[in-house]
Amino acid sequence: MLAALADAYRKSKKDSGTNRINRRTGLKPEKLYPQYRQNSGEPAEISAFNTAAEDCRKMGFVTMLKSISEIAPYVPFGISKTTLLLKDMGKKDVVKIEDRRRGTKYVIK
Repeated sequence: MLAALADAYRKSKKDSGTNRINRRTGLKPEKLYPQYRQNSGEPAEISAFNTAAEDCRKMGFVTMLKSISEIAPYVPFGISKTTLLLKDMGKKDVVKIEDRRRGTKYVIK
């Protein structure tokens, strides 16, 4: 996973040859495991991938952005209340909020 991220960074126009990263390089899970979001994907492999990504996040190597649709199934209330709670948590600096054209993404600090 980390090798694929480094490879994506090196192929991007962000690399100035200084070995210093100033901007984020994104990598979708489908790039590493093509069946990640398909019904034909192996649940054990998807679970192992998620565990590896979480381990990398805990070590500080990666940041995982989550959309509201990825968070909502894990909370006992609806999307609108979840969105309000996440915005309040953003004001208290517990959650980092990134606004994008396609939707807002959240990162737990």
